[in-house]
Amino acid sequence: MDRNLRLWGARFGALAGLVGVAAAVASFRNLTAVTTPTPPPPVVPAPTEVTCTFDGPVPPGAAVRMQAGPDLPGRVVAGALTFTTTERAGSGILRVTGFSDLPFDWAEGACTVPLRLVALASAPHRGRVAPMVEGSKVSVQLLCDNARGAADVGPDGSFEVLVATVSPCQLQLSRPFGELVLTGPWVGFEEGGVYPPPAPEGLGVAAVSDGAGLRVVAVEPGMPAARAGLRVGDLVTSVEGVGPDEFSPELFDDLPQGRTLRITRGDTEVVVRP
Repeated sequence: MDRNLRLWGARFGALAGLVGVAAAVASFRNLTAVTTPTPPPPVVPAPTEVTCTFDGPVPPGAAVRMQAGPDLPGRVVAGALTFTTTERAGSGILRVTGFSDLPFDWAEGACTVPLRLVALASAPHRGRVAPMVEGSKVSVQLLCDNARGAADVGPDGSFEVLVATVSPCQLQLSRPFGELVLTGPWVGFEEGGVYPPPAPEGLGVAAVSDGAGLRVVAVEPGMPAARAGLRVGDLVTSVEGVGPDEFSPELFDDLPQGRTLRITRGDTEVVVRP
């Protein structure tokens, strides 16, 4: 009888242990469910209507397009420009048919200054860029009393920009150079004037980091690098004996002439001194 009692006692103890484990698992699951928070829904900014007044009359039926990042449609109501945005502040360009593009800023539901439209010129402003680098693309911007116009320069260097008649105007030229964009300073514009294109400084070469050195991506004709025989695609592996770990692509902006460059061109190593 004692043996049977001991057997039943062991079975009862094992059953109690299983019940305890199950209860612990259930308790842990409940604890996990309680302590894991539900993420809040994303906050979507409420749209805001911006109203900008004009300094001067607005032509009736003006076709308005306001650009600020992606295009946003604007409308003129009771002599004021209105548009809807989720941004509290920003910048845009007002485009009205027959008038110059007008840059403007807004904050807290209104433009920072009244808008003033300037009628386009009946004839474009003209000028010329010389000398032109063969195969290069040059762009021109004109800024006349806060009214802006832009155009591409033709292969012969001539350009014409339709912009406001207000003067004086400022001109800025830019052109691609390898993977860079060369941008010249703003200069005074004269009708029919001739302007030099923005040119690289230093040796006239542009390069980017490329593993074991600097890869040449552009060489300006007539500049020291071109006269020394440097070519697009060359890999510069050392400058005056200094390895690529110690120089960057900006090295060529102010590197003096006559320095020794060791380059790899295909399977050949070449030394040049631009």
